[in-house]
Amino acid sequence: MEIQVQKEVQNKIQEATFFIKNPLPNVTLTVKESEMSFHVVAGAFRKESNAERIFEKLSNEGFKARRLEKNRFGLFPVLFGSYPTYAEAHEAMLTIRETKAAEAWLMIKKF
Repeated sequence: MEIQVQKEVQNKIQEATFFIKNPLPNVTLTVKESEMSFHVVAGAFRKESNAERIFEKLSNEGFKARRLEKNRFGLFPVLFGSYPTYAEAHEAMLTIRETKAAEAWLMIKKF
């Protein structure tokens, strides 16, 4: 008797799974790319060639490194990477400080 009941339950599950009378329509969502306003800075260099050298090194090591334009102090900043939230950037900065560069710091700025 128990085996028969289990078979009936399995059949009902299969019917429910394969014979949906009112399937949901396809939905397409457009997700705006989040702004990356939080940045872990590797350094800022007076010579553009030094900034380029560090940028290339970080890129080759797998970081999503970025070079920024010369700032108002005449320095060329180089970033380890940019993040959409403070929490992600802070966590990345702590990891980078432990494993790569103790002098890494966090910059909050929209570009």
